Amino acid sequence: MINKPNDWESTTAIVGGARNLPAGNYKCKVVNVEKTTSKNGNDMLKIFFDIDDGDYAGIYMDRYLNNKKSNEEAKYPNAGVYYQLLGEGQTGRLKGIVQCLEMSNPAFKWNWDEQAMNGCVFAGQLREEEYFNQNGELRTSVKLVYIHPLEELANLDVLPMKQVSKAGAPRNSAESERQLESIFGGPAEPEQIPF
Repeated sequence: MINKPNDWESTTAIVGGARNLPAGNYKCKVVNVEKTTSKNGNDMLKIFFDIDDGDYAGIYMDRYLNNKKSNEEAKYPNAGVYYQLLGEGQTGRLKGIVQCLEMSNPAFKWNWDEQAMNGCVFAGQLREEEYFNQNGELRTSVKLVYIHPLEELANLDVLPMKQVSKAGAPRNSAESERQLESIFGGPAEPEQIPF
């Protein structure tokens, strides 16, 4: 027989799993922006967003707040984060984002303060993408790929799934280990792996 936890009466029951957002085009809203540094040392913006309308409105914030109930250190879902590199060679993409936000939000004027993006809405094209997890298993996730002016939302095509090449995929974690050993000439140390 198990012991009744002390917080049984005050705890909210968690029923079912998380909703999954299907690929498609959505009205999105910026909920936070952080200027940070990429793993390669480049400046970048992390634009945290959520779905702002329809059946999936608030999906990422709901997931985050739900996770916070059982884990105080829970982070905002990565599927709700758009990464934009800054600096030379990336200016066109940043300028495109700014113009889309200005077109979609008449009160928004870019002033080089990334926090001014908070609360801005835009049309987001999200597509399903395949990837191999650490165990070599094929998985999919839905990611924001393009930011458009909100007025274009109804005319955007749904993007096809981005598939990975199955030829070079590891079949299991032992095979993943062998592939790393062949690259590094022996067991790979964490500091050797470039990501």
